[in-house]
Amino acid sequence: MAYDRYLAICKPLQYSAIMRRRTVTIFLLLAWIAPTAQRSQTFNIYGLMVLVNLLIVPVMFILFSYARILLISYQSSKELMEEWLNGQGVERPPLDTKKGHS
Repeated sequence: MAYDRYLAICKPLQYSAIMRRRTVTIFLLLAWIAPTAQRSQTFNIYGLMVLVNLLIVPVMFILFSYARILLISYQSSKELMEEWLNGQGVERPPLDTKKGHS
């Protein structure tokens, strides 16, 4: 889910080329098959590796994705605000809020 959001926000023009039906199917299969295959293992060094692969790595990826989304959003809003303040962007709203009164 985080990868999908990352692509939609950070790479909107490449989203449809990357997230094709086959890619989504592979992600869904991995999401359902990988955890069930790992449940039968005993707690040992492989269990630790499973923990790292199924918990720590995805959480790090999610944190990276959302940090990147936040950074891009912040930069975009900062640029828009600077354009607006310099008069290059959207027309400034009128200061007079009294409409129709003389």
